[in-house]
Amino acid sequence: MMKKEVCLSCKHAEFATHNEWGDKITAKHGVCRRYPPQPSSKGTGYVEFQFARVERNDWCGEWKEGVDTGKED
Repeated sequence: MMKKEVCLSCKHAEFATHNEWGDKITAKHGVCRRYPPQPSSKGTGYVEFQFARVERNDWCGEWKEGVDTGKED
């Protein structure tokens, strides 16, 4: 069975699987690491670099299957 081509199953996307206390979570938003982080300035005089923010069901057209390690989170 083919995986659905969405950010959640893409090798470039990263979603949190645990919170700061170690509890399992299902994150609605994550980051896409397909391209380098983009600079942004929030009027503070400092430049921050951020990866694109994505939702679990987003799809950009450049989906790549992740490597299945066989490990379970």
